[in-house]
Amino acid sequence: MAGAARNRVLIFCPKKTFLSHTTGLGWDFLCLENVLNGTKRVLKDRLFRKNVLTRTKSETISSTTEDGLSSSSFPRAYHLNRWHSWSTFIDLFAGIGGFHYAFHNIGAKCVFASEWDKNARITYEENFKEIDPELFKKNKSGGYKYFNGDINDAKLEEIPDFDILCAGFPCQPFSIAGLRKGFEDTRGTLFFNIANIVKYKTLHNKKPKVLLLENVKGLKNHMHGETFETLLNVLQNDLCYETRTLVLNAKYFGVPQNRERLFFVCWDKSQIDVEDFKFPLGLNKDLTPIFRKE
Repeated sequence: MAGAARNRVLIFCPKKTFLSHTTGLGWDFLCLENVLNGTKRVLKDRLFRKNVLTRTKSETISSTTEDGLSSSSFPRAYHLNRWHSWSTFIDLFAGIGGFHYAFHNIGAKCVFASEWDKNARITYEENFKEIDPELFKKNKSGGYKYFNGDINDAKLEEIPDFDILCAGFPCQPFSIAGLRKGFEDTRGTLFFNIANIVKYKTLHNKKPKVLLLENVKGLKNHMHGETFETLLNVLQNDLCYETRTLVLNAKYFGVPQNRERLFFVCWDKSQIDVEDFKFPLGLNKDLTPIFRKE
């Protein structure tokens, strides 16, 4: 959005709807390219300022869906060329590769993935071995260098540096939730592994620029909201990320499923100077984003 540097707002400019995060048990369909296009726009504009961005005049979309969702008069802030090779990500709790597929389609490179389910791993490698062969290289002992199994066994010092962390992590109770110890409240859960990776990279001056997390809608009310509040406390206060969350429904993004998922979009303001993040509520028939409900 046009305006002073300190008042930039991150908005979406989607191209198409496609498969997002998947699990070994089934498919979750969401329009991830909305999030990813917004992320790459900010990374390009703030960190590199290359001549691949062109500002455009404000475009107004006036269509309304049956559910009363209406597009807003947000300007299409930027047109983007392909995301450059410096955009790297890691894919945790990867399933069969929904996040990977989405990021690959905008030109980003996966440098590390982790999935413990045997059948999901077979499918994941089959899906991406041709487009990301380096991810499946093996060491001298025959094990994968960058395609990890159990996230608890991952060695932090062996995870390559990356720009973006994406993870559809499981919802788990915290053994000491409610004590408000922040980072330590998550110890023993799989979210702790996410936070620990970020903390390790931060201590080594390689803090990730963006975290994109996904979970079930019920996480917001899990343990009477204590789980959700603890996660926000860790993301915002311990890891120091600006964080926005919203439940999105796949049926508003061109997918024939009534499937709701909670998304976290987190960014490091020391690297990405953006004040806010605007989630879309759905897509118009021409795949332009809808930002408000009338």
